[in-house]
Amino acid sequence: MASTTDIPDWTFAEVGLPYSFASPPVVKPEHYAFMYERSPIVNVDKIKTPTLLLIGECDRRVPPSEGYGLYYVLKGRGGVDIRWVSQWVFSSVVFVKSPNRNSAVELKAYPDIGHALDSMDAETYGFEALSNFFLEHVVDTERK
Repeated sequence: MASTTDIPDWTFAEVGLPYSFASPPVVKPEHYAFMYERSPIVNVDKIKTPTLLLIGECDRRVPPSEGYGLYYVLKGRGGVDIRWVSQWVFSSVVFVKSPNRNSAVELKAYPDIGHALDSMDAETYGFEALSNFFLEHVVDTERK
């Protein structure tokens, strides 16, 4: 992410590496290794809960490839059953559930939207997705 974000200084600061605005560093293999060791993807096998990813396709802060990468790793852990796929005018929705983990990973991607997900459509569909996700995975679980 350090070489594809519009805020590379943040990626360096987040892991405790020095960054100079006067002379920005070239990202070297040792930087990538250091950042990877501190990345959330290192702990992906510990994720046991349902996961909802809302992604702006034009996000320059957190490149969409980061969210898609997490999605495909979670999906690829085995036992994934695609329950439904829907194409909307304003977003793509993919919902998958893994019977082996008794949890789900859901991804909503918003074309032409950046990091804030702040268009009327993204806010509307994002709120709807979040509400439905909580109703299915939190409220239903508490009732059982």
